[in-house]
Amino acid sequence: MMGEPAHVQQLLEYTSSKMDVCEDPLGSNRSPDIDAWADEFGVDRGSYWCGLMVGHTRKHCGIWIPERHSYDVASCDEWYLQGEQAGLFSKTPVVGAAILYTNWKKISGGRFDGRYDIHHTGTVIRTKPALHSAEGNTTLGKYDVNGIVLAVKSVNVPAVLGYILPAKVQ
Repeated sequence: MMGEPAHVQQLLEYTSSKMDVCEDPLGSNRSPDIDAWADEFGVDRGSYWCGLMVGHTRKHCGIWIPERHSYDVASCDEWYLQGEQAGLFSKTPVVGAAILYTNWKKISGGRFDGRYDIHHTGTVIRTKPALHSAEGNTTLGKYDVNGIVLAVKSVNVPAVLGYILPAKVQ
């Protein structure tokens, strides 16, 4: 997209190059790419992979990812907590931002006590004339947090808590 910072343009191009990722076998949360992303961040193969996709593509382009532990990128709740702590949480979508989808339920106990449960993420690829994202572990159809492909989707706005801005890592 023209006018975006170079690191965001690189993110869009790199994410686009991954649009052929699909689970194999279907329903397994696995494929050569998905397994490589799990290995990259020390996450069990077969785990949900929406955060792995967002983390891998952002890391490749030098953009902020959760980093308390390498495996934090697989936790959508860590994206929210650490992104907020880093001053990157926004209610306004921008191209390159990571989307935080919630079920509007609050977590009880532990590290995320009292926070909204974040259960899916993706990358904003367009804000106008429509709000679109690239999401891993989704479907080609309606909104789903555990699908089989990386796909371009219309952002499910009623389920969005906010966004993690695409800050360049220094």
